[in-house]
Amino acid sequence: MGCFSVANAQRPSKKKNESMTAVVPKVKPSNQLTREIQTYLNGKQKIGVAIEFLPYSEYKDQYKKENLTVNIHGNDTFPTMSVAKFPLAIYALMLVEGGKLSLDQPILIDSTDLSLQTYSPTTKDKTAPFSITLREAIESSVGLSDNVTTDKILDVVGGPKAVTDFFKALNFPKILIGTKYRNMNKTGIYANACTPNEMNRLLFEFYYGLITKPEHSIWLYGIMKNSPTGQNRLKKYLSEGTEVAHKTGSDYDDERPEMVKTANDVGYIKMKQGLLMISVFVHSQESYYTCEDIIATIANKAYGYYSESN
Repeated sequence: MGCFSVANAQRPSKKKNESMTAVVPKVKPSNQLTREIQTYLNGKQKIGVAIEFLPYSEYKDQYKKENLTVNIHGNDTFPTMSVAKFPLAIYALMLVEGGKLSLDQPILIDSTDLSLQTYSPTTKDKTAPFSITLREAIESSVGLSDNVTTDKILDVVGGPKAVTDFFKALNFPKILIGTKYRNMNKTGIYANACTPNEMNRLLFEFYYGLITKPEHSIWLYGIMKNSPTGQNRLKKYLSEGTEVAHKTGSDYDDERPEMVKTANDVGYIKMKQGLLMISVFVHSQESYYTCEDIIATIANKAYGYYSESN
């Protein structure tokens, strides 16, 4: 995977991890890229953006606040929708590493799961119960954004509260998993939520091998890189062949399918000069295409800015 640093990283002690996560960025938006993005977003509904660029020659032992070069509504809470499937997968992998779960353990997709009216390419056209492994469930959840397999993962890891408690213990108090996807209509979309800054910090710690073991980090990164979802978000305006590993999230209005309430995309953009980590959360009543284009435009501005300045 080239520059993917977890290949040679040592897993930190709890004490070191606390030192890492204690450096929560609180920077004022004062640089040129921030001003350019703010100008572009002028007049639009609230949109959260966190961007960090790290040159490959400057791998550091801590998340340095001066590297968080864009922070627009970065400490505000946004509904994550399917972006929450990324931290959920991390928690499941930590349980695997602790010997409490196995990636090869079977998970039954039963008749109740098959009857759910929710997005699930894994269960589409299936009529009889069947089993998949936890490995396949994570691939489906993160790679295809499957809601049924995501809920099955939540079942085996101990439920939403267990995930939230895990990240709180890692000093990620704003990553909130409060509901299964089958119950979201009852609990509300803010039950699963986070801030752009905290999601970007999770991207950092995951990538640099500070949470999961290298083999699991590389595997999950590969799922995000090969995901077919969100082709018109972070990727849209980047040159062909640019490596993007990401997780999308959306909330549609069933009565007005041309409109969305939430469109998100978070992840990594590989550049010749370094790694771009970006989290964009759009909570709006704009059209689906407009929301996606906002994300794509912000990513393109960031890519262009760092291409010219390095």
